Amino acid sequence: DHRDLHSFPTRRSSDLRDVGLVDAPVAGQGVYSLERGDFWMLGGGDATVLDRFRAPAGTFCERVLHCGPLGSGAVLKLAHNVATYIGYLAIVEAEELARKAGVKPGLLSEVTGASGTRSAAMKLLLDVRGRRERGDPDAFGDAQMETYAAVLEKDLRVAAEVAGKLGVELPGAAAAMRASRFVYGLGD
Repeated sequence: DHRDLHSFPTRRSSDLRDVGLVDAPVAGQGVYSLERGDFWMLGGGDATVLDRFRAPAGTFCERVLHCGPLGSGAVLKLAHNVATYIGYLAIVEAEELARKAGVKPGLLSEVTGASGTRSAAMKLLLDVRGRRERGDPDAFGDAQMETYAAVLEKDLRVAAEVAGKLGVELPGAAAAMRASRFVYGLGD
């Protein structure tokens, strides 16, 4: 069935007056947040446009934040990633130190959890690494961990590019990026 493209209705620019643009990345714990519906949407742009997303976002987000002008949601997500990945490096280094000194397994996580130093994301990373070290059949394989390391590197590379344009240095992010394979238990 051949149709003449000119027979389809066209839109005039006046029909687009209710169209808006926001950036709206999410923060959470990946597939776990998707299953629980507890992502946070980080919205940049006009607040009234973002308000249109609240109802549909409520199907997978527990909160929709207005972060500021267009682009601010994406920058907040990058800043969140910087904090997360630096925290991953910190907890993995601390775990290695404790282990080499003969500290009983699990105590670092317990103490840092009680003191508020260890985040839920850090605990999740320690749990994933622990399952791999124990040879747990449900543990993520090297390919999955390589993917996570690549995402860490990509996220921190983009954060560094944005930070550079803003005149901000990110030495901790640079260290975490160099240590991505170590963070995910891949050596190096």
